[in-house]
Amino acid sequence: MRKPTDNGIPSTLDTENRPKNRIQVSREAKSVSFFVNLTKKFLQAEEEVELSGLGLAVTPAVTVAEILKNREYVYIKRIRTSLEERPGERRWAIPKARIQIWVTKSDKFHQLIAREQEALQSQTVA
Repeated sequence: MRKPTDNGIPSTLDTENRPKNRIQVSREAKSVSFFVNLTKKFLQAEEEVELSGLGLAVTPAVTVAEILKNREYVYIKRIRTSLEERPGERRWAIPKARIQIWVTKSDKFHQLIAREQEALQSQTVA
């Protein structure tokens, strides 16, 4: 396990201190729609969710946040960018871009989720 970085933010490998409401978006493992739906599920239990993207996953993390914001599920509370040094195969650490986006439920969140669930139930009945 790694110690917190100099700026006070725990490393991504520090699983003990990682918040339970963080979604680490990946570029290749799952689709953007997977992370959109996962964020909606997290928000049903939490007031706030952190979307985190590292390296090439920065763009998908931003895309997830923008889709949710444009569909009025969330408000974007805070965005933070940084460079994180990761040990590489070479002698030097390789810096990677990192983005953290905190989203909170919008005023319409529960109404939109209820409408989604009604639509799913009507499709299964028909």
